[in-house]
Amino acid sequence: MRVEIFADTICPWCFIGKRRFERALEKRKLKDVEIFWQPYQLNPDMPQDGISRDNYMALKFGSPGRVERIERRLVNLGVEEGIGFNFNAISSTPNTRMSHLLIKQALGSGLQSWVVDLLYQAYFLFGKDIGNPKILIDIGTKAGLKMSDMAWLKNYEKNNPKLDEVENEFSQLNISGIPWFVINDNYAISGAQLPEVFVQIFDLVRQDSLSEPFSN
Repeated sequence: MRVEIFADTICPWCFIGKRRFERALEKRKLKDVEIFWQPYQLNPDMPQDGISRDNYMALKFGSPGRVERIERRLVNLGVEEGIGFNFNAISSTPNTRMSHLLIKQALGSGLQSWVVDLLYQAYFLFGKDIGNPKILIDIGTKAGLKMSDMAWLKNYEKNNPKLDEVENEFSQLNISGIPWFVINDNYAISGAQLPEVFVQIFDLVRQDSLSEPFSN
């Protein structure tokens, strides 16, 4: 089974969706699954150095009271998924282009999902600036990437063409909301759905495979 997951590295719903998707895989004991993390930027016009989280949340959601209600809900949902959201630790909202490029770099070594999880942990649990090349190198190293795979981060200002290529991918996507899961190119799931929703799709995929005619 092939699964493409479109997500952003500062999206709390994407973190929750990842954990729920993984729980569904475990429930069905699925092992022969190819997972590809695809880039999607919620804020493609974000300054390279990011902006303060307070300003970002005010611009996006308005009143402090609404922000507090949203974060409280996410904290409660996070507990159910084993995620200890710590929004108070986050001081800035970063530009996520380089974090997406790090994820793409991890594809060849089969470490994408682990890199994604470490990025989410760094940002949502410890408030790390995942737009900072040094932080990204630390995350990549912890995930098991080779330094040669991350050399571009040390001189990232001269790697704008690479970043532009990733950014162009974002603009070509026709996605209504993230996380966005595409399974075997036939089924799409939008949002951080409960594991039961994923399980239903997994069963449909299995039925599809059983109903395929034998090739001569």
